Amino acid sequence: MRIVEAAVFPEVPVLVKLADKSEGMGKVRGTLRLLHQKSLFDPLTEAILFARNKKGLSNVHIVIPFIRSPQELMQIKRDLAVKKLMRKNSLQIWMEAATPENIINLEEYLLAGVDGVVLNLDELIAHFAGFDHQEPELMFYKRQVTGLLKFLEDSLKLLHKSKKPFLASGSIVLDPEVLEFLVEKGVYGVVVERYEAPSVKDLLHQVEKKHILSLGAN
Repeated sequence: MRIVEAAVFPEVPVLVKLADKSEGMGKVRGTLRLLHQKSLFDPLTEAILFARNKKGLSNVHIVIPFIRSPQELMQIKRDLAVKKLMRKNSLQIWMEAATPENIINLEEYLLAGVDGVVLNLDELIAHFAGFDHQEPELMFYKRQVTGLLKFLEDSLKLLHKSKKPFLASGSIVLDPEVLEFLVEKGVYGVVVERYEAPSVKDLLHQVEKKHILSLGAN
């Protein structure tokens, strides 16, 4: 969601993902680029500070994009702290999990300090299965989700045990098998395009109803 929309939904947490640009700079992207390109990092943080401090939009929170290591997470948190953007009751810092490394080392990321996790399922399945999720000819790989879901099992148990909420984003969220898995694991919410919202709402209702009925049968 964009920062400007935080004023429209003042009672709803608005998670703003920092820029994950990859043009130029040798295709450097995500947190690494934010750490080394202040002309990108500074305007973003200034906009968030303006929204929170000048406009009183304390429902605006931060998502750190495409992190490659817990060390990168700690460094970007230090840079945010310099800007007076630190984790506290009114400011949450979430991390985007977009690579298998994030899942394997999730406990280290949680120890470094985050308030929640956004699972970028399109990125995760692409890195997990070894294909470019932006190439139309390879889209059939997106339907092969069983391996990815098994891979995520332990990490979602860890999030549940740690009482950390998680969101799921990406086009494969709309896959019924994926959505059923997420609901079963206690997903906090899903991120979809605005035009997809009505259909995913209906799909979520069906999956939740099925899940409740299965619990009753047991």
